[in-house]
Amino acid sequence: MKFRDMSVEVLRNLVRRKLRTCLTVLGITIGALTVAIMVALGSGLQTFIHSQIRSIADPCIMQVFGAKDLPITSFLSTTFGRLGQPPRRINENGFNPGAFNLRYFKPEEVEALSNISHVEKVAPAILLFTNYIKLEEDERKFEVVAIPEGEGFKMDVESGPGFSNASGSREVVLAYHYLEAFGANDPKELIGKKVYFSITRFPLTAGKSLISRIWKQNNEKIFEGTIVGFARKTILSMAAYLNHDFALEMARFFLDDPELYTKSKFGLLANLTVDSKNNIPEVKEAVMEMGLTPLTIEERIGILDTLFVIVQTGLSVFGVIALVVAGLGIANTLLMATYERRREIGLHKALGMTNSQIRSMFALEAIVMGVLGGILGVTAAYVAGTLGNLLAQATFASAWDGVMLFAYPWWLFLGILLFSAVVGLLAGLYPASRAARMDPISALRSE
Repeated sequence: MKFRDMSVEVLRNLVRRKLRTCLTVLGITIGALTVAIMVALGSGLQTFIHSQIRSIADPCIMQVFGAKDLPITSFLSTTFGRLGQPPRRINENGFNPGAFNLRYFKPEEVEALSNISHVEKVAPAILLFTNYIKLEEDERKFEVVAIPEGEGFKMDVESGPGFSNASGSREVVLAYHYLEAFGANDPKELIGKKVYFSITRFPLTAGKSLISRIWKQNNEKIFEGTIVGFARKTILSMAAYLNHDFALEMARFFLDDPELYTKSKFGLLANLTVDSKNNIPEVKEAVMEMGLTPLTIEERIGILDTLFVIVQTGLSVFGVIALVVAGLGIANTLLMATYERRREIGLHKALGMTNSQIRSMFALEAIVMGVLGGILGVTAAYVAGTLGNLLAQATFASAWDGVMLFAYPWWLFLGILLFSAVVGLLAGLYPASRAARMDPISALRSE
């Protein structure tokens, strides 16, 4: 039998049992749909986060840790990766899994970082948390994320003059979304007005000691700043950018240390400003030779990518399980067919079809059902993703032009079709082999 004739026979057999074929194909469709939607959603969110991070993060600023490894990386590798093993010896800059080994940079380390070729500036990374922000003559309090100047975030001022760099100034550039929060239509209405930040000193340790509980201290302070601009729209909708002097004043109160971020107490982390992003690899290598750990924007994105892969894999497992279950449905369908079509199989053999051809015909039926289910699944996923993107752009994601929650990599559809075909083939191997082993005389006598 020629392949064309075999294909016609396969299609005729599938159409002959419409309901059973449709239910079997539906199982593959649901599995393929689930996998495609999960991968597309993860890919779309990943692409969106990438674009947003690159739009707000300054690629020329590198963060440096005072240990050889990043805390989270070392914690995972040394704690979970070495459970049940003897403790290792650590050196001065090593990482102890029982602590985060945070320490202040030494003056000589700061000097060495400053002397690295292509490094324009070395500044301490400022740690600061705020309780709320409120506008003058307005009792409403709003959530806020304070971002000190030079912390690696681009501050593209869309309205207002921006920072003046005047010594001792208390200047604030707010995210564009605060216009809506404060009830203003035009940024000019708010430029020059005062905003107030609430800072709580030692928020993680206040009230721990018995003395502090008995003798209450005023651990909250209100800091007054002046609005000098509004940044363009980004995902940092709660950002309040503070000029360097203002941020230092607030941060020193926050940690109750007026000597913090000076030469004697430089800080726990350092921000390196490199003259060009093309020189980042060279500076990174020099920092690592000092026994310190640099963290670039690309590495931060890489950490996020790892999390996306974990989430995508976890969600896609459900689709793979559905595909495997659907494969069992294909196997069941074909096994039933071998019993129902015994006389047909015997007749084919009597007319000269070989065992190999019988086996190929049943395997082809399984592959066709798998591929058909895969095609329907990816088509449904594409339609659902397109509608999801349109819905997102019309509702909660309307602030970002062209946002795609569901993005389909070029390999996704092809990969799902191949996987569906493989599932169908594997599911059809046993029924095909069983059909090929049938004795033609016994099969013709069966009813």
